[in-house]
Amino acid sequence: RFTALHILASRDDCDTPSVVETAQALLRAGCKSGTKDADGRLALHLAYQSAGRTRKGINGGPLLQLLLSYSQGNDVYEKDNKGLMPREVYDEPDEFVFNIGMELDEGIFEAIPNEDVYIP
Repeated sequence: RFTALHILASRDDCDTPSVVETAQALLRAGCKSGTKDADGRLALHLAYQSAGRTRKGINGGPLLQLLLSYSQGNDVYEKDNKGLMPREVYDEPDEFVFNIGMELDEGIFEAIPNEDVYIP
């Protein structure tokens, strides 16, 4: 099951006023925040993932806070099929890593395959 809350929580723009208002309307109308998708994830899991992906911090933004305020009982401790609680799926991506590697050869740069270059 993938609910409307799952869809809203997985969006990169999940903290825009229109998305938060839509989620709030769904919750007020009785949409269950504790419904799991096929991977055992709550909308809360997806909201934490979105917060990490968009670098909002572990406390997330308005949508994550809204879902937390409507969480039922032990939702914050509910594990997905991988055994992870919502807060445990939060992960900010590392800085950009390009697989390019360059070598100077008489003023011309040539790509060297399979060398990772870290760009801070």
